[in-house]
Amino acid sequence: MVWAAGVIVAKQRLPTAKGFAFYVMEDRTARVQAIISPDLWEAHRVLLRDARALIVQGQVTRLGRAVTVKVQRLSELPLRWSEPGVEAAD
Repeated sequence: MVWAAGVIVAKQRLPTAKGFAFYVMEDRTARVQAIISPDLWEAHRVLLRDARALIVQGQVTRLGRAVTVKVQRLSELPLRWSEPGVEAAD
């Protein structure tokens, strides 16, 4: 069981994937593909639609540099965003 967190850089929920969703998250060092089951998707549909970053927990598979997590738990990773050249307000 592992924890992973990162900014969402890609999302897919293909009709041919039997309800599974695939999210790619990255931090400054690596990318992780998160596989989200149909049940988890339904339970967290709004969060998964709106979140910019996630924290996930699940079973990990690694093949070379490719890391995949079959997600069992998830939550939003709150981030402060600012535009380049503009300071974020506290």
